[in-house]
Amino acid sequence: YQRKLMDLLGAYSWRRRFAPDDPNVAHLEKELKVLEAMTPVELASNHKSVFNTQSIDLIAEKSNTSVRFVKQVIMEHDVLRADRRWYQILAQFDRPQPKSFEDRSFMAEYDRPFSETENEMRDEMVEKEALKRGDRRLRLTWIWYRHPSCGG
Repeated sequence: YQRKLMDLLGAYSWRRRFAPDDPNVAHLEKELKVLEAMTPVELASNHKSVFNTQSIDLIAEKSNTSVRFVKQVIMEHDVLRADRRWYQILAQFDRPQPKSFEDRSFMAEYDRPFSETENEMRDEMVEKEALKRGDRRLRLTWIWYRHPSCGG
């Protein structure tokens, strides 16, 4: 997918050799280095749990990028995984799929399920805001909350 996208952007054309570097193409090349540094098992995996801290460090070292950038590539893959799941759900229920990026962003606001990474990021932000306010509410682990009885 990355190679096809680079080809569409003109990264392999002769014009790029004479033109200054495009930051989008440079970013895609960096992502491609990270993907090439992964093992076949990691590339074929469909979940972020395959990557531990040691494998992320090794990927960053092999691709000459930072650990933060490797984690960002893994996060983007997880978000795209959620998009693929959403498209499968739309196809399953014969709902219209987005035709353009604008349609996708509009439909995603009310219809797209969150990925695991997005859920974790949202929970972290909610907890951080609650700590800022000094909010010490009960954390509910179930849908309902049973109030303690007054006895008798």
